[in-house]
Amino acid sequence: MKKTCEKLSGTLGIPIVPGDTLLFIDEIQVSKEAIMSLRYFKEDYPELHVIAAGSLLEFTLEELPSFGVGRIRSLYMYPFSFD
Repeated sequence: MKKTCEKLSGTLGIPIVPGDTLLFIDEIQVSKEAIMSLRYFKEDYPELHVIAAGSLLEFTLEELPSFGVGRIRSLYMYPFSFD
């Protein structure tokens, strides 16, 4: 995961600093491989803060045989109303 972050940092030109950087992966449901890689962030790079989101993520998760049991915390958010 550290090499992935180094490549991402180099491509974007933005440093990824463990403990200071929040890596936010949006629309992750388009890549099952990306979803499955989340458990390795926790195992191999626990000091990096990672959030993954996707508007249709629950449908993709239903298709996966297993998903980061005990390592991933899911939070469900719903549309906000400002009325």
